[in-house]
Amino acid sequence: MFNDYICTNYVIMRHSIFIFFLLVSSQIFAQIPNADFEQWETDGDFQNPTNWDTSNRNFFGIISFTTVTKETSAYSGSYCPKLETVEAASGGQTVKVAGILTLGSFDVDLATQSAVISGGISYTARPEKLRGYYKYLPQGIDSCGVVVNFYKWNGSSSDIIGQGQFVSGIASDWTLFECPISFSSQENPDSMNIVISSSDTSIFNVGSTLWVDSLTLTGGTASVGQKENSSLLNLFPQPAENILNVSLGNNQKIQRVVLYSIIGNMIKAKEVDAGFTKIDVGDFPPGVYIIQVDAEDQTQTRRIVIN
Repeated sequence: MFNDYICTNYVIMRHSIFIFFLLVSSQIFAQIPNADFEQWETDGDFQNPTNWDTSNRNFFGIISFTTVTKETSAYSGSYCPKLETVEAASGGQTVKVAGILTLGSFDVDLATQSAVISGGISYTARPEKLRGYYKYLPQGIDSCGVVVNFYKWNGSSSDIIGQGQFVSGIASDWTLFECPISFSSQENPDSMNIVISSSDTSIFNVGSTLWVDSLTLTGGTASVGQKENSSLLNLFPQPAENILNVSLGNNQKIQRVVLYSIIGNMIKAKEVDAGFTKIDVGDFPPGVYIIQVDAEDQTQTRRIVIN
């Protein structure tokens, strides 16, 4: 099952990588960054779609995996990603890796044969569907998968409060896919992650190839309503240079403060149990950032400027 693939451990002994997906995250944007995959950037020996991480990896020239490449056979626009399940040999052992795209971060430890996806993007809406277009040419009985999860911080960890998934076999031509999203809570999420894979966890056939393009989140609510006491959040000075002071009025306690880049990548988190805290921002490049402040009965987000 692809949902198990995204949320739990699995093993293909001596031929692949254990993968444990920890999908934790962030807050704020109404749509998916670079959802049409038109923007790409160089990352070492590879090209990756901007705002997305992939399972492309080169380990000191000893073993390398090229699993996601830039293609010109897009559904719309000029480019789309091609995800392919590949294998490579190291130390007499064959390792298989699926082509993976994620809005979080993909990291691999070859010594322990483990991989972790963490992070995601800021997101506070409640969409009804994730839609996109795909082509898939599996090897054997393999299948591709798309999973989207929505999270809400509960004061100590992130709960999955919304989820959608799509699994498919062969699709020779560009085909519309939809992931209906079900929410288990009436709350708005504060974060979201999408993971796209070229193989099923229990099969992992080398050569299974997936193309995706034109992702959109549709339907549902577009934003989060703030509670009446949201104005009690005080952030100063603005702009900040070395220290950002964060305070809540009305005797409320801050539980957690998270800073995100303007594209939604989490860059700093601090646990707090007080009505006031200081955040060291002296090492951050100048620019606009998003701050998320979790309190006992609300979550607030603001834009801040760091000089």
